[in-house]
Amino acid sequence: MLHTYSVSEVTKMLSGLMQDSQFQNIWLRGQISLDDKQGIPYLLHEGNRIRCFTPNNANVSHTSLLTEGKMVAVYGDITLFPRFSEYQIRIRKVQLDEANEDGNSQLFTVSNIIDRLEKITTNYSKIQQIRVRGEILHFESPPDQPWYLSDPSDGDRVTDRNQKIHCFTNSELANSTVLCKDGGAVRIQGAIRIWGAFSRYQIHVERIEPDVESDNSSNTQCQCSGCESCQPQGVNQQCPPLQDPEYELCAKCYHESPDREDRVAQAVYAYFHALGGNGFSPQKERQIQMGADNRKADVVLIRDGTDTFAAIAECKGAGYEGNGRSQLNSYLSASNTRFGIFANRADPSQWEFYKEQGRNQYESITCDQFKKEVKELTDPDLPSTRDRIDTLESENEQLKQTQRSLKEKFDRIKVFLTSAMQEVDQVKKED
Repeated sequence: MLHTYSVSEVTKMLSGLMQDSQFQNIWLRGQISLDDKQGIPYLLHEGNRIRCFTPNNANVSHTSLLTEGKMVAVYGDITLFPRFSEYQIRIRKVQLDEANEDGNSQLFTVSNIIDRLEKITTNYSKIQQIRVRGEILHFESPPDQPWYLSDPSDGDRVTDRNQKIHCFTNSELANSTVLCKDGGAVRIQGAIRIWGAFSRYQIHVERIEPDVESDNSSNTQCQCSGCESCQPQGVNQQCPPLQDPEYELCAKCYHESPDREDRVAQAVYAYFHALGGNGFSPQKERQIQMGADNRKADVVLIRDGTDTFAAIAECKGAGYEGNGRSQLNSYLSASNTRFGIFANRADPSQWEFYKEQGRNQYESITCDQFKKEVKELTDPDLPSTRDRIDTLESENEQLKQTQRSLKEKFDRIKVFLTSAMQEVDQVKKED
């Protein structure tokens, strides 16, 4: 059964996807086009566009280049503009396109980034068939034109009316229902898509129905799978809202759960502490250099007094996945760390363990294999894997030298025997 999300929960989920390293600290090139009504700059390329956003408190030079028709390169992060269901680049630098001489940064086109946005959203199964509840805004005739869905404006529900999601309903569905009208409380079901021509993310609606629960919210029972103590004792007593859209527990159950993110991190810390030794110990919130930025890994197993990591763990709470695996991969690659853990439960048997297989490619391994190999790095009674490799390489080189020496001796003996045989043959001929 599909979970029903609010608009703000969908926004939070999509914002998490944008935290992927491929959308952070990028150079983006294109031609500036100004919005006809508000003069907002967009970056264009081959029929695609991305909204440009410069924070008022940011010290960004050369913003005067964001004028109609200019070919520019901008540097920043891809984020969301939920007020109009758009994605955007949050700008930190602007320069003329031909002036970009930063050899350490890859220069993308708008179309490159939109292709990546389409790929990451398409591969995220939770938004390929998603159910969202809310209130219809800006619905106009004909009914197959795009419209918005926002969180409800009434009741006890905490909402943000500045967060909306664009919706598109095909003609057949729109004409078969009378549900589409401003202020209507509905539940929609469909897939989230990227609309490159308008810098938008939107839901392609496949199903729409009245939101009956919004009219009977006072009688709604808690539907989470957590503790029984969260069940309402009175008609108007409700469970607090969910802490996380990926987690099927209410706020009370989440607070009491052993799988809260801080408790998951503590479980990983204890696990690393047991594996430590030989100068290695666990640390929380350890900074890792990621290009020009510093990021914080949740828990690391680090050699004391150095920046050498035996393992890195990315922790999430209560079954949340988000972009946790890609975050872990980024930390491992940036720090040249061979072992990693993705944990979204406090139980180690439910963790995912990874090992580098070469060239920053990581493959899943078993818990026992992870424990054995990391222990070899940290246990003072066992040689480290690196030491063993060095020893084997040294022994192999010695064998090669011995082989070369024996070959040289064999060649000398062969030459000597050949010469001796030639002398014997010469003596025989003279006799």
